[in-house]
Amino acid sequence: MFNFTGWAKDDRYKEYLGYFKDNILKYGIDANGNWFNIDNGAEYNQKTDRPATCTGIEKALVKEANKRGYEFDFYHLINNVLWVGKEEKGSWVVFNNGTWAEVKKEPKYVLVSEGCYVVKVKVCDGIVSWKDTSNKEDANIFRIKEKAEAMNILLENKYKLEEL
Repeated sequence: MFNFTGWAKDDRYKEYLGYFKDNILKYGIDANGNWFNIDNGAEYNQKTDRPATCTGIEKALVKEANKRGYEFDFYHLINNVLWVGKEEKGSWVVFNNGTWAEVKKEPKYVLVSEGCYVVKVKVCDGIVSWKDTSNKEDANIFRIKEKAEAMNILLENKYKLEEL
């Protein structure tokens, strides 16, 4: 009896890429390009499925990593583990045998100012942190009437405030 473990393509569906273990479909990318994890007993079909190429697997997983919001300069796929990295920060695992790591977003800083009021705002995962500052380098400037108005604008956008 034929027993397949690995990534497979079905040429009828351009986006499809599935990972099979002992002939059973476990996870992958469906025909619409969406990630799935499955446990319904779907089996490898020798008539329609074929082993995927290394290049095809890499391209699909890198595309999925980009969709999930990972930012990286380089990547390596080794033994069904996708490593990504940035030149200045090293590398890290974002995919390991069907499991994706949580995306950690880098905070963004914005200065909100008017007159003598300058508020440095850090936005990360829906949380806004702030402190008064006079440093305006490398920031976007939003004109407002006063500090209180800046805080109201942030609260209207449903951000939680934390002092830096």
